[in-house]
Amino acid sequence: MELNDLEKITYIIYRPFDFSCSQKQLSYIYAPIVGSTAISFYQWLINEYNVQTALKGIKNPITRILHCLNCTNNEFAEMRSQLEAINLISTHTQTNNDEKMMHIAVNEPLNWKEFNNNQKFKHLLINKIGIREYERISLAFTNRRIPSDTINISASFEAVFGTGNISEIMEFNFQNLHELLSNDFQQPVILNEAVKIVIESFFKSHDLSINEIKKCVSEATFKNNKDGLLYVDQNLLIDNFNNLTAAAINIDMNENLQIYRNPEIFYNESLNQNEINRIFNDYRNINAERYLVSIQKDSLDLDQKQAIAYLRKKSHLEDSVINILTDFTIYRTNGKYSSNYIKKIATTINRLGLTSLDKILNYLHSVNNNLKTQKYHTDRIDHVTSNIVPSKKIMPSPSVAVMVDDEEVNWKTIEIM
Repeated sequence: MELNDLEKITYIIYRPFDFSCSQKQLSYIYAPIVGSTAISFYQWLINEYNVQTALKGIKNPITRILHCLNCTNNEFAEMRSQLEAINLISTHTQTNNDEKMMHIAVNEPLNWKEFNNNQKFKHLLINKIGIREYERISLAFTNRRIPSDTINISASFEAVFGTGNISEIMEFNFQNLHELLSNDFQQPVILNEAVKIVIESFFKSHDLSINEIKKCVSEATFKNNKDGLLYVDQNLLIDNFNNLTAAAINIDMNENLQIYRNPEIFYNESLNQNEINRIFNDYRNINAERYLVSIQKDSLDLDQKQAIAYLRKKSHLEDSVINILTDFTIYRTNGKYSSNYIKKIATTINRLGLTSLDKILNYLHSVNNNLKTQKYHTDRIDHVTSNIVPSKKIMPSPSVAVMVDDEEVNWKTIEIM
């Protein structure tokens, strides 16, 4: 097309989003796919949108793009098609009489989750940069979590705005709690004023359910040998509430993720490494609560919240390790979640000194195959376990994933050393 013809074609740019939050996606996700030249053109379109907004009513011929970018029409067409192919822009044309107009809509870059849900984009990126670099980039998009040993000094709602009538609206129903506890223990449980203040405080600050509160109170209840009455240990109650709320993230079920899982990872020791890396990637990049929610498509119950809090605070496990143990536990127990089972495995891998996903997976293979002994390489020295007691249940060919019902689990399969 001649320059004279291009002079007759004008363009308008549309950009219905805030660009400031998208720089990281462009640099790490999109640039490796289409190259820096196309990304520079995309960023120029963002700036040009701002210019057009300030200079309304002035027509802009296509030749303006060629002059500003110092490119030919063919180079412009190539950059445009690259951005269109990965949905960073979309282009429409309009003809009125002899006037032709090009409408260029600048689309918002996908975030990391959205990008990985698009299998074409994900595999194209991996093909361009390799799986190792892909895993490095994925770490840049992992949400940081505040360390567990910090002290929360955030101001409360009550401290800033006061309670007023809000306290009356959120008044905890102690009568209901008394009835539930009496039914469980077959006698009344005495709640003194200090205990009531603790319950009221956690109820208001963490929006706990009556069943969550009842479980924490029940586990802190003891019988006084002198009078035979049931009381609540205030310090133990506080510990129970802290364990419950430490990891009790309120997960919106509308945000549950599409995670990549394949049960073959636990019984097929010849599974393709790329397949393993895809599974490991989700282990590493998804919060442990959200990972379990995304598997079961339902909110976590109290036992699950406490189990994850235990694995983090008591077993000192990273979320990636919790996720692989969660995946394995659900595989072994026929789709159920057993906190006892996952805690036993956690204790054993800690004592074996297994910290990397690769080494933990090797150990889980041995558990699944019921090996009597297996040599492992810890982070420091070789260690031979001799007291992993095999289940009496014989596993068939590894080509078929075998599920074990929760009632049938032989807990001696994983011996605590």
